[in-house]
Amino acid sequence: DLSSKPRLPPFGGPKGPSLGGYTLPGMEKDLIDQAVVKLRIVVVALVLGVATFGAVAYFLVRGSDFDTDSSLQIPLLGALGALTIGLLVVFPVLEKSLLGVGGAGEIDLGQALTAYSTIVIVRAAMIEAVGLFGGVIYLLTAHPGGLLALAVSIALLLAPQPSRGGAEEWIARMGDEARSG
Repeated sequence: DLSSKPRLPPFGGPKGPSLGGYTLPGMEKDLIDQAVVKLRIVVVALVLGVATFGAVAYFLVRGSDFDTDSSLQIPLLGALGALTIGLLVVFPVLEKSLLGVGGAGEIDLGQALTAYSTIVIVRAAMIEAVGLFGGVIYLLTAHPGGLLALAVSIALLLAPQPSRGGAEEWIARMGDEARSG
């Protein structure tokens, strides 16, 4: 039943201190908090996966007679650069497309949280991909650039953790898009 979904007030409605001038009732704040907790769990799981893979790669290469091939360094580092640049181009396009999901008028909180969750998870997965590819490069070539990609990806995953403020900002941006679109 669509009428039972929590909705933000229609734009032009009552003003308040958050969400671009709109106040959220307590139930909606609880839904946002629940979504944020789940997203933090996902991001931490991705961090642990990248860190574990990095540790395994490091100890395999440094701790034994693991066979590496330095002739692969240039092509693989080039592929890592291309992957990183490609993700930097694709992400803003995806983000822009998700901002318009709500359509015009009222914004459904469920849709907004789904869009926010999607963008957080996709962003984290893209960063994870760079880190894991860096680990593969290190395994194959023993080039320290692979470890650097791992470390940077872990830092980027940890830096902007999902938050209620981030979710509320996203919802406000969706509202701005709905008003202008």
